[in-house]
Parts: sequence; C-alpha cells; structure tokens
Amino acid sequence: LIIMIFYLTFIGWRISKFRSRPKLFLREFWSNWIVFILLLAVQTSLPPLPCYFSDTKYITIAGAVLTVVFAVLTVLMASPKIKYYYSYYFGGNKWYSKPFGIYKFDHDDTQSDL
Repeated sequence: LIIMIFYLTFIGWRISKFRSRPKLFLREFWSNWIVFILLLAVQTSLPPLPCYFSDTKYITIAGAVLTVVFAVLTVLMASPKIKYYYSYYFGGNKWYSKPFGIYKFDHDDTQSDL
C-alpha cells in the first residue's frame, strides 16, 4: 500500500504544475490520496467473482475482448484521419485543421495525408 501511494504521488508530482511549490502541490493532491484509499477499500471489500457467477470464464473472455477493443479504439482515435472522419460524420460543428509543416522540422507523415 505504501509503495502504491508513493508511486501515485510520484506520478502526480511529475505532471503537476506545482512541482516547484510543495505546499501548493499538497493542497492540490491530497484528495487523490483519499480517493485512492476509498477505491482500494471498495475493491477489496467485494467478494470474489465466483460468488456472483458459477462460471467465470465468460467474464474473463468478455474482459479480455473489451480490453482489446478499448486499446484498438484508443490507437485509432489518435490518428488524424480518424479524427477528421469522426468529426465530419459525428462531430457536428467541430472542425480539425489540416496539420502544417514547420521549416526544418520533421512531422509525422500520416498527418500530411489529410
């Protein structure tokens, strides 16, 4: 538990805008420790999965499939072409501009195909 809290704090410290001011970081971050402890308590208080279902292999397969689907969708949504088509068909007034190059700066070739 202590190692997980240290890791949570380390990651929070790395992405915080208050890295140079520890008091402001603590004032902003203390609620994350509370939420982490509460979520961990809820997770450990639940009974094991076989108490709910007689055969857990379907739950495991569904979890694995949904994890793969989520990973694929995450990778696809990072593509500028997918963002463009998604905004065109589903986004309404959202508009994504075409990427532009900067002199002597290599940019991703997939973005220049838009």
